[in-house]
Amino acid sequence: MSGIICDESMKAAIKNSLGTQKNQILYATVADLYFTSPDPNNWTLYKTGVLAFVRDRLKDNSFFFTLLDLDGYNPLWTYEIDNNFNYKSIRRNFHSFDAYGAVILFFFFLTLFISYLFDFILLTFLLSLFFTLFHFYFSLFHLFLSH
Repeated sequence: MSGIICDESMKAAIKNSLGTQKNQILYATVADLYFTSPDPNNWTLYKTGVLAFVRDRLKDNSFFFTLLDLDGYNPLWTYEIDNNFNYKSIRRNFHSFDAYGAVILFFFFLTLFISYLFDFILLTFLLSLFFTLFHFYFSLFHLFLSH
């Protein structure tokens, strides 16, 4: 099974499922989603599906992960990334983060692609945070100058 989604009909089905007017799909690949709960030493496979890293254009350009089933590309699981997001690369194809009182783990089938995804997620998140802070301080500076 290929890790990167490259079939045009598959891309179109995913875009249709997520709605491209509102969402921009940045990356999508086949992955397993595991979680630990309540025992942090016991991993449970939730599902295998298409994992998409998405930007919500209408909600302050926020980012989220969503796992879609492999048949109809219906959303199975979604996680909105917040400012406390701590994404870790355990191994090249194992990435994790804390959420919902558990540890979420992605197992990616194609490791070369995922190393780029990891770098892209960190860079995108940091740039988003930078521009949010820049806008905030610029607004304060403008307010200060107008008085």
